[in-house]
Amino acid sequence: MALGAPHEQPPAGFWPGNERLPEPAFVAYTYPEPPGCRTAALQPDAAYFHPELAEFILPYVRVRVAPNPDQLILDFYRSTYEIGPTLAGWDRAALEVSDPVDVSAGGAAHA
Repeated sequence: MALGAPHEQPPAGFWPGNERLPEPAFVAYTYPEPPGCRTAALQPDAAYFHPELAEFILPYVRVRVAPNPDQLILDFYRSTYEIGPTLAGWDRAALEVSDPVDVSAGGAAHA
């Protein structure tokens, strides 16, 4: 049987809600979870680590009322990404490319 996730991953996405997390939210996690992940400093202030789900959570309601929702989401995903690879000691130079999206420019992709 092949593994579904044989390598390091920093998945992120949107969660519509269910009985375990009844509110819609933006979510992210690091697999495998490195030591210190659950207590690492996280941005923005509205985000938190949900210990039962082992995921970072940014409640949708906080994004919906934010003055700059796009920036709030981007800050959340950048922060959660930084936590995983940094604590796990991943070879970030081998993983990363330049930022293809500039939110300040209205989300236009770079050439």
